Amino acid sequence: MSVDAHWYSTIFGVYNFATSWVSAIAFIALILMYVKSQGYLSIANKEHQHDLGKFMFAFTVFWAYIWLFQYLLIWYAHIPEEMMYYQIRYENYKPFFLGNFILNFALPFLFLLMRSAKRNKWVFPAIASLMIVGHYFDVWFMVMPGVFGPGVHIGLLDIGIFVFFLGLFVFWILNQLQKRGLVAINHPYLEESVYHETGV
Repeated sequence: MSVDAHWYSTIFGVYNFATSWVSAIAFIALILMYVKSQGYLSIANKEHQHDLGKFMFAFTVFWAYIWLFQYLLIWYAHIPEEMMYYQIRYENYKPFFLGNFILNFALPFLFLLMRSAKRNKWVFPAIASLMIVGHYFDVWFMVMPGVFGPGVHIGLLDIGIFVFFLGLFVFWILNQLQKRGLVAINHPYLEESVYHETGV
């Protein structure tokens, strides 16, 4: 299931789903904010932005739950041979280990708790961007220590590959958005979805 050949986790797939899903929601939020800033998709309002912020908050908590629970399953079931996955990452990459927690849970959790942050046109995209970078870092931290062992650091090649593929993906998405209408025509629930309130 991972590059650590002798390591086993029953929820490794769920963990990868969580990190992918929260990144996808953050990316959708960024695309929405960009399209709105260009004067398109005027039917999307602060309520929709707020809903995306709530999704980002919920799946950030879900990611943190799985992140911790994966360790707790090994600890509680008393499977010391499975601790090698955490041992190399905690002993040799302690700043990265703590940084992973801060980038992917602590900061998004604290900011997305606030209603004003979810509705702010500067703070909300900043948090979404932080989450995308944080979850790239999470995948890097999942793979690199298992492949290279202790002493690996994020280099220019890692950053360059991330920026290249992110740029390619953004280019493709924006190119496809130009070819299609952004609003469904004659959709029976369109009016209902436009005029909704998230409440307090």
